[in-house]
Amino acid sequence: MSSNNTNNYIGLTIGPIHKTLTALKSTRALFSGSYIFSYIMGTMIQSLIDQGVPNENILLPSPNLLKQKQAEAGIFPDRMIMEAQDGDFGKLEIARSTTLKNLATKISSDFGVDETRILNYLNDYFQIYFFEVALEKGEDTIRDIHNYMNTIELQQNYSENETDGLFDFLNQKKSSFIIKDAFPPNRRNRFPSLVQIASRELRSYSKEAYDKIIDEHIYKKADNDNSVDIDDDENVIKALKTDPALKKHFKAYHKYIAIVHADGDNMGGYLKQQKVEKAKLKSFSERLMKFRLTAKETIKKYGGQPVYIGGDDLVFFAPLASKYGEERKTIFDLIQELDNNFDKDFDRQPGDPTLSYGISITYYKYPVNEAFQLSRDMLDDVAKKKFLPKKNAIAFQLTKHSGHSFQASFDKSGDGYKKFLKALSENIEDEKDFINSLTHTLDFHRNTINHIVNHFKDRKSFLA
Repeated sequence: MSSNNTNNYIGLTIGPIHKTLTALKSTRALFSGSYIFSYIMGTMIQSLIDQGVPNENILLPSPNLLKQKQAEAGIFPDRMIMEAQDGDFGKLEIARSTTLKNLATKISSDFGVDETRILNYLNDYFQIYFFEVALEKGEDTIRDIHNYMNTIELQQNYSENETDGLFDFLNQKKSSFIIKDAFPPNRRNRFPSLVQIASRELRSYSKEAYDKIIDEHIYKKADNDNSVDIDDDENVIKALKTDPALKKHFKAYHKYIAIVHADGDNMGGYLKQQKVEKAKLKSFSERLMKFRLTAKETIKKYGGQPVYIGGDDLVFFAPLASKYGEERKTIFDLIQELDNNFDKDFDRQPGDPTLSYGISITYYKYPVNEAFQLSRDMLDDVAKKKFLPKKNAIAFQLTKHSGHSFQASFDKSGDGYKKFLKALSENIEDEKDFINSLTHTLDFHRNTINHIVNHFKDRKSFLA
């Protein structure tokens, strides 16, 4: 039992996310692999509530997320924090058991694998760990719990056994229960491929011609079709480049995809200010929920495809350019719009959270799991580290079809980034080719940008 100055807390963490996602090799599989962790967390929280755990005792994430049905992306994080009452630890044991049993039943039904075998594997594969600890009430409570979870995650042991169908299930082309759970009925087609996302701008020129090509080469293919995604994408490109209504609008950048990871800066410090007061945490969670919905709609309007929308943590695929009426916007315009949306929910006082981004831009034949990891590396190793402690950064790598690549990173509040965006906008309007415009802009303005780097001691920009 806790004293007047302490509370009992439970922390829960789910893995192995990194191990899972790096083993998957298509947009469809990456979405399913990410979504399955969100599904597990949401199902466990629902089980706790069904067992009588009060909503207000679940501190992070907000149980109100359960009301967001068919959110079109994963919305639950891989960590949960709750105030503990007597018996809650046992309720979590039940929640874990029933959730994995539910998952095994659905995979068995969808994919035709033996339910007992897949359940044994799921119990071995998914690392669902939780602990209970008594902590003093205070400003470091949330951070202390996260530190415990960091330690637990470092000690995870991963299964080396055969997958018993799990990864085959995640890679399947036909609609699975994951697609049905994530998307409303009118959007339960096959998850879009790289080229389908990259070329969505062309739909604005002729919806009929574009949809006919996608239907023929992707959606109307039989569930047991053995063609690989790259072959399907190549057939789509050939059709787009020869279609009378679309061929004059097809550009090189329609064969490139942006994979974006975004993460909140200063979230730990901001949560520390909230201490562990329920009212402040609830307000914080509600603001993140509001941004989550806005971000999803902003990404979709641009033509992107959300994978995970967790408030301050975003993962999505996106085309490099998108047409809004007569105006063409780029992936960097989308990021500015997401920043503007995020800023509306915070007062922009010193210490308020910002967003940093890692972006990989790759040719459609580039291994998607490697591009996905590159995007994460650009966020973690470049955007988040080169600009400590301020962050609010963007880092990207463009890898061209030829194999040539270059990186650039910016403090988004700096002069270098503003000059880069202005120059890119001017060049793309002239060239109508994002890839050439992007490389031209960085090459042409390299001296200008590097001069800014050398002139300002706080390193407003960095170009590699």
